[in-house]
Amino acid sequence: YPFKINTTSILHTQFEAPVVEFTGEFRDYGVDTDSNLRYNYLRFEVEANVSLAGDYTLTAVIGGSDFSAIANDFLEINLTPGLQNITLDFDGYLIGESGIDGPYKIISLSVTDLNESVVGQALDLNQTSLYYHTDFERNFNPLTSCRTIDDPGLWVFVKNITCPSNHLRLTADNIILDCN
Repeated sequence: YPFKINTTSILHTQFEAPVVEFTGEFRDYGVDTDSNLRYNYLRFEVEANVSLAGDYTLTAVIGGSDFSAIANDFLEINLTPGLQNITLDFDGYLIGESGIDGPYKIISLSVTDLNESVVGQALDLNQTSLYYHTDFERNFNPLTSCRTIDDPGLWVFVKNITCPSNHLRLTADNIILDCN
């Protein structure tokens, strides 16, 4: 390039800090809202230091260790100055159906103001605790062995099943067999 530009030394402290700065502190845990022993949500509580009160929109994407996106959360929130915990709930159904085991990462987390200007963001936050995709809601319940089923729902045979006396007895109010 024919142009050369020289600047004076600039310290990082001379730049304006973001309005919402994520501290890197967070915790995660599964939330089971229907008591079926599968998580409906993967909840993140993220700590942020806020310098200016206001209404903001927070957008977050969770993904696998390979940064493949699994689910997102969109939150309109009013923030006041100081340290605050912001709660994000990622859809457990999307995590369960993804087939991707954790630990998971928040791939991106951004905060915009009412003018849609980015006032805070974080990329590639720390990873979660270990979760398996089977810990989360899914569209079906796997049936992998002969057993009594007392729970309502859609049950799917996921492998060949060998039962005593080589027969399978199905008794229910509504049975639909699709043998493909």
